[in-house]
Amino acid sequence: MLVNAFPSELLHHILDEFKPIYNINSVEDGAHKTQLYPKNWKPYAQTCSDFARLRLVCRRWDSFITPLLYSTYVLTTRPEEHLKRAVEGFKYNPHLIDRLIIRGHVGPRHTVQSGAAELLAACISGCTNLKQLEIIDPHRIFWHIGKSKAYAVFQSIPPSAPFQSLSLYFMHPKDHRGYAFGVHAALLGLGRRTRDLKDLRLIVIDHTETGQNVNSSESLYFPSEFTNLRTLSIQGGLEKDLQLPKLLSRIRRKGQDTSPLRELTLSRMRNFVDTEYMEMILSINNLGLHLTVLQLRLPPWSFYDPDPNHHVKHTHELPSTLLRCCPALETFIYLTHCPVKFLHALPHNLRTFGIRIEPRPTDSWLQALPLDLIHDSQPLVAFVRNERMRKDVKVLVIEWGNEFYIKSRSLGKKNSKPLREACAAYNVEYTEKIQF
Repeated sequence: MLVNAFPSELLHHILDEFKPIYNINSVEDGAHKTQLYPKNWKPYAQTCSDFARLRLVCRRWDSFITPLLYSTYVLTTRPEEHLKRAVEGFKYNPHLIDRLIIRGHVGPRHTVQSGAAELLAACISGCTNLKQLEIIDPHRIFWHIGKSKAYAVFQSIPPSAPFQSLSLYFMHPKDHRGYAFGVHAALLGLGRRTRDLKDLRLIVIDHTETGQNVNSSESLYFPSEFTNLRTLSIQGGLEKDLQLPKLLSRIRRKGQDTSPLRELTLSRMRNFVDTEYMEMILSINNLGLHLTVLQLRLPPWSFYDPDPNHHVKHTHELPSTLLRCCPALETFIYLTHCPVKFLHALPHNLRTFGIRIEPRPTDSWLQALPLDLIHDSQPLVAFVRNERMRKDVKVLVIEWGNEFYIKSRSLGKKNSKPLREACAAYNVEYTEKIQF
């Protein structure tokens, strides 16, 4: 059968499987970290070049491949020659771009040239169908080109573009000022377009952990209202720098004290975990009452407290408090120490439930605490088999602690096997795919 005889839908699906993918990975905790983006630019560029050659097969293939090739476009700010070549490429199909990634990584030896701002603005101005804008290292890019020119880059987004998603990735910011500068330049530059935002992601990688050289006195700029923001994801960084309560207070419908936010993800934020704090932020603009998706990843040391009573209190009460504050949740991913008794308290409307199974503690002070935590698959097997306990949960998301998969992958497989079998027997989807 000739390839050209394939139905259009089938041919599009086949070619889509070969489309180059530029992955921006989430960072792992501890010593096991993935790269936020590929260090070597050449393999991705070569893959794009190889995929583009398939357009020469025939005009029909060209009509399918060209939109796939341009749907995601990656710009790199150094060297400046890359930007100049990109401007030439943008002359042909900028209207096909719906996801634009601006790749920074600027160091002492790799400064952004003075003309970079104008080149970036020229590229963005032609993206009339732009939906997603993702910037890696915005604090370094904007610092070199200057604040006023940084505003011009964002203001060059065409007014007619269906722009609705902004992601900012901060790689190794030395202090609060770098983070504040990047957020300030992006949100102030967008101006009224922030009202169109439906998805905002602020991701900090390897923020300073010592607390030295951190100046949190500078207040972050946030627009007066994010009236349509439905998804907020914040990963990494210090809570006092991120100013989460201030941000959440601005996410409200016009003229109302009601939050439009429906999905909230908080991952690896430091110095913020206790029951009272979470109750406070979920009460802002009645946020908790409207959330349908809550994803929480806490660092391994989050629950350390010199007072053992406080430690036990936070460990046992936090997950139940979250569910009480968010009665409409359909998806709840809770990646940290989880008490066994919590499995009996899940609400009826929950459809997707995820936890992280941590190995038994080795610290003597932890072993002495009265904590009944989930350390293996046995409590979850019982949970799946007990329909009264499981209620309406249809998807079970599991993340195994480092001891299970890093020290011995066979140990992880051994623990997951009975849980997989129980899920299969009771028609519950089992997955280990976690996106944050």
